[in-house]
Amino acid sequence: MDGELSNGSEGRLQASAKEVSFGPIRLLQDPIQALLVFAREDSQSDGFWWACERAAYRCAIAHSAEAALNLVLASHPDLVVVDGRSSQHFSAEAVCRSIRATKDSEHTVLVVVTRKIPSDQEEEESILPLLTAGFTRRFVEDHRVSVCYNELLQLEHGELRASFKLRACNALLAALQRCHDAVEITSEDHVIQYVNPAFERATGFSSDELVGRTAPERALGSDARAHGQPALARAHAHGSRNQRRERGSEPDEQQQQPAPAPPPPPPPPPPEEPLADDDDDDGDFDGGADDGQRRQRQRQRQQQQEEEEEDGDLITDQHSKEWKGTLYTKCKSGKTIKQIATVIPVIGQGGWTRHFVSVRCPCSDNATQGEGIHREERGRAGSVHTGGSVHHRRNSSMARIHSMTIEAPITKVINIINAAQESSPVSVAEALDRVLEILRTTELYSPQLGSRDDDPHASDLVGGLMTDGLRRLSGNDFILSKNVHHAQSPLRVPTAPATGDAAGPPPRVVEALGFEDRWDFDIFEAENVTHKRPLVYLGLKVFARFGVCDFLGCSEATLRSWLSLIEANYHSSNSYHNSTHAADVLHATAYFLRKERVKACLDQCDEVAALIAATVHDVDHPGRTNSFLCNAGSELAVLYNDTAVLESHHAALAFQLSTRDDKGNIFRNMERSDFRTLRQAIIDMVLATEMTKHFEHVNKFVNSINKPGGGADDAASVNGGGGEGESMGPGCSPESRLLIKRMLIKCADISNPCRPLPLCVEWAGRISEEYFAQTDEEKRKGLPVVMPVFDRSSCSIPKSQISFIDYFISDMFDAWDAFADLPDLMEHLGQNYRYWKGMDEQQLKTLRPPPPQ
Repeated sequence: MDGELSNGSEGRLQASAKEVSFGPIRLLQDPIQALLVFAREDSQSDGFWWACERAAYRCAIAHSAEAALNLVLASHPDLVVVDGRSSQHFSAEAVCRSIRATKDSEHTVLVVVTRKIPSDQEEEESILPLLTAGFTRRFVEDHRVSVCYNELLQLEHGELRASFKLRACNALLAALQRCHDAVEITSEDHVIQYVNPAFERATGFSSDELVGRTAPERALGSDARAHGQPALARAHAHGSRNQRRERGSEPDEQQQQPAPAPPPPPPPPPPEEPLADDDDDDGDFDGGADDGQRRQRQRQRQQQQEEEEEDGDLITDQHSKEWKGTLYTKCKSGKTIKQIATVIPVIGQGGWTRHFVSVRCPCSDNATQGEGIHREERGRAGSVHTGGSVHHRRNSSMARIHSMTIEAPITKVINIINAAQESSPVSVAEALDRVLEILRTTELYSPQLGSRDDDPHASDLVGGLMTDGLRRLSGNDFILSKNVHHAQSPLRVPTAPATGDAAGPPPRVVEALGFEDRWDFDIFEAENVTHKRPLVYLGLKVFARFGVCDFLGCSEATLRSWLSLIEANYHSSNSYHNSTHAADVLHATAYFLRKERVKACLDQCDEVAALIAATVHDVDHPGRTNSFLCNAGSELAVLYNDTAVLESHHAALAFQLSTRDDKGNIFRNMERSDFRTLRQAIIDMVLATEMTKHFEHVNKFVNSINKPGGGADDAASVNGGGGEGESMGPGCSPESRLLIKRMLIKCADISNPCRPLPLCVEWAGRISEEYFAQTDEEKRKGLPVVMPVFDRSSCSIPKSQISFIDYFISDMFDAWDAFADLPDLMEHLGQNYRYWKGMDEQQLKTLRPPPPQ
């Protein structure tokens, strides 16, 4: 039976925690959990089962790939043994890839059981495909319990023990991530391999900017030598030089001596060179002295540095080879900070130093020394051995660059903050440092999405909706059929009149659309009476009310043909992303466009663009998420480089369909410049529906439109400008109108939780069914499961709706309501949230409560 557990209580070994040493760490290892994946039980599965009993492992067995994946997600076993002797029931490699694609499976040990090698076969097949798929080890079938038990013992003291220690490294990484000292780890060749957040905060550089680059690229260059950097370089070089001698790649007369060679002495003072007269002012920091005095000071500084090294300011421990001393580090802002540093060489492969760990803490006098350090750097720049005139020319060039008037706005902001810091108290200066750190990040409007282990529904929604793809599996084919990725042939809509002279809508359709101007309009009734094609009829009525045909210069017949063509390319087989959803978004868009503050900001071009964007925003949607398409290696994902795959396809296909035939080309009579303006607005709004940019769009709207003292009523203060251009709405700048249009279609696209309760519940059921179908297909095809909680056998729909409202809906509609004044929507949102909360408190997982008995 799938998932049957055995505790092995009668085994020869006691099922108790074992103590494992990992350097200075003492760990307790719980009894090992094993999972056997065999399509049917036979002598081999029995052999491993009884071996697990003897070894006191907790064991479970699964008979299908899907059952195995469910057990992995539920219990995270340490060891998985997969039957690879036959591919009749499942592919062992596909099972392995599915497991490797799950969360926390990186350190799981996977063993594949293969058939015996025939005696008449001279060459054994390569096991490389199995290792590439993710297996750790291969076991040639042998059903004897003693052989299986010995295999488990080897695994327990080898791969499983190593895996357990690697998992423990997560604790060390967590400590590094949160410690206050700046930590940098480099390779033997000084290529940066890791920096912790404290290092990022201290220098202003992000990890992405540093990792993979050599340390000197980030250092002070010539200035580093003036502040003790050579001693650090010598410590590194000493370790590298000893290693090269041990490898025999560098001659060394002392190679046969057992005692380690002492660190090399400090380099001799650089040769004295005459300095050009034009360097007098820049080459020394008291630039009025003559050459003889300047050279004398240079020798004094060199002597002082050597004395500091001898007296212990720069210390090299002969036994540990640690280097301790003071470093001056140049930050991204150009500021130089003083740090107390310890550099520790770490022995690695081959017994040689493979890493250098640098631990740094700031000096207490950084706040008062900053300006003096800058002055001293300027004074020493001309007296460096590489030549004062060269540095003078370089500094002059840099001065010219910094004096240029072409500055990015963010550079001006940073310069203003830097200037403010100089005259601010220490507490304010530290706060401004934090501001500068935030400003240097790449995503200013997107929140840092940490782990949400307490809410797996929110975690899965974020992972599934806000990422374009999790990870690409090697060897994936393009598994989706072409009609998922390319526009289908136009479908005939039976209920839509073909020409403008045809009869109008049927009476039932007219009745269903009678209240389409109200928020509680029942789109599902319209879907029913139009035979699942509500977009044409609703579109004709909405577009007529906004004068779209007059603006575009097209006939109603052309508009009808275009709507029929667009609706035909929505997939009626999708439970959620079909033409009913498009009609629902169109209805919400039209409702928002009638609000006074929205009307005051947008002109007719904006309104037409919003209505068209709502109509086409999900055309040819395959009923799968962007992450699914990227993981599956679909043609669309390849075409759009795994970035905004579906949204780019919707926008591109909409214009391809529109211009394919003059009969349905609503844009054919527009002026070229007007068409380009309208096209750009439509594309921008369709792309705004991509969920990876959700928080960016919402935060920009809040900070620009809903900021205190701002808003549409005071448009001259919004984003820096009043609106008097020809294309301006009556009171909003172009930037404000852009943010408003993005927010409008975003709210229209995911407004289901703000609909009346019956409509909200129906939409929740439809989107859940689409996610269930995606999860089923991912498991069936061995793809990473993007949203594991959306498993139809275990998902709680109330929990998923609560998480969606908490994480995506509440803040966005609070902001939109503050701008557009939507009390009805907010009332429905509160009622629906309370409904889902009540269902969850009753531990119900369904859409609706059971009928009363």
